[in-house]
Amino acid sequence: MEVECKTKKNEINKEQKKIKKVIAWIAFVSLLVLYLHYMYQSHQIDENVIDFLDTYEEFDSYENVSNEPVTFKVQKDGSEVGYLVFGKEVGYQSTIIIATLVDLDGIIINSKTYSQDETPSFYNKLINKKFFDQFEGKSISEGVKINTNIDAITRATISSNAATKAIHEGINYVGQTHLGKEGQNLYTGVNFGSMEIAIIILLLLVILAYKTKNKQLRTLVLIYSVIIIGFKFSLFISYSLFFSFITGNFPSFTSDLKRYLLFFGALAFILTTGKNLYCTYMCPFGAIQELENKFAKLNFFKVSPKTKKILNVVPGFIAYFALVIAFTTNQTGALSYEPFSLLYGRVGLDIQWLLLPITLFMGLIVMRFYCNFGCPVGFTLNIFLKARRKVVSLWKRK
Repeated sequence: MEVECKTKKNEINKEQKKIKKVIAWIAFVSLLVLYLHYMYQSHQIDENVIDFLDTYEEFDSYENVSNEPVTFKVQKDGSEVGYLVFGKEVGYQSTIIIATLVDLDGIIINSKTYSQDETPSFYNKLINKKFFDQFEGKSISEGVKINTNIDAITRATISSNAATKAIHEGINYVGQTHLGKEGQNLYTGVNFGSMEIAIIILLLLVILAYKTKNKQLRTLVLIYSVIIIGFKFSLFISYSLFFSFITGNFPSFTSDLKRYLLFFGALAFILTTGKNLYCTYMCPFGAIQELENKFAKLNFFKVSPKTKKILNVVPGFIAYFALVIAFTTNQTGALSYEPFSLLYGRVGLDIQWLLLPITLFMGLIVMRFYCNFGCPVGFTLNIFLKARRKVVSLWKRK
């Protein structure tokens, strides 16, 4: 009887594994199709552009002269006004596209946001504080850059940098291609400051703590992550950053080195150690969940293996549908539901206001509740981890 039961269990497990593989392949193929469609559409002129052009009073007719970047020659009452160029750059949680109107002398008439899916509370600061008024009257020859001739908006510095870089690239293109004016390349040097130094220190501390297996040092790393990386600089890997990389919308390396250090540092640890050290050591939200749980000592609630098995599916399920929404609607705000930006940035979406108290409370009674049963970043990094282990396993067999 026992042998028969074990045989039946093995058969059931094999069937379950087959079903999981089929579901995984269906999900992968469907995402691949949506991804290819999204990439094709991203290289076409959006139909909404025409509606956007009709909102301008500075011109009444236009002619498309480029698709990369999208550029129009514009006229008013039969006379040439200049060029309208759509520059884009990766911001805090989305690709920001800015339309900049430049006259025939290479002077910026105005700049307007065409599209963005940043956290509304962050981006509204740019609008409310008239950030884009700073660009009016600036010339192609002088260029535009934060801390050079443009001031960033406090607590919206990443969005400020991205919008400025988008405008700079756009006007430089118009100057070189259509007006015969050479602009200054203000983005040759790499921005290296306190944020970058803080991340390098974090990476070094993680290496030391992991190599020595020192528990006190690991706790120190977690505290450093919460205070410095979290509350001081609000730096973390977001799900939307993965989306930016796979769609080819890379953040500016010169002005956004900090995110490259964090992202590729996490991947480097996976490749070299075979462990997801970002989640266990570096992530400020994971760190605060672990620290609050250790401090509260309320682990009276035990998640049963059966419940855990069901909950383990949730991160992948949510991550999948967030990508489907982003690919089909072009609304990358669907990727920005993680609660940690609200905790450390003090501004966020409605869904984040709902998730934050729930995840923090559950973190008190279940160790790293959100990390294990909700985080799309951890889920995605673990895919890299599994791929690395698979490759190592195949290599050892050979």
